[in-house]
Amino acid sequence: MNDLLANKEVSTIISKLGCGILDDCDPSKCRYSKIIHCGDSDEDGFDILCSLIALYSKLMPKLIEAGMVYALVTPLYITHD
Repeated sequence: MNDLLANKEVSTIISKLGCGILDDCDPSKCRYSKIIHCGDSDEDGFDILCSLIALYSKLMPKLIEAGMVYALVTPLYITHD
């Protein structure tokens, strides 16, 4: 857990949201009403989105329960008839 919290990107996300983590997580203190992460349509983008969802489920599950976390996956391509 200490390695996770020591990660610069993770600590930035926690700091910017401002709602705390684990038992101290309070969705009403979150600076944003919706947290939307958009990933690329390739494997790397999907892996990053999965990692972010895992981060929220481990450190801030109350945000997920409150319906505040969204993941947007862009289409790989669009076909026109």
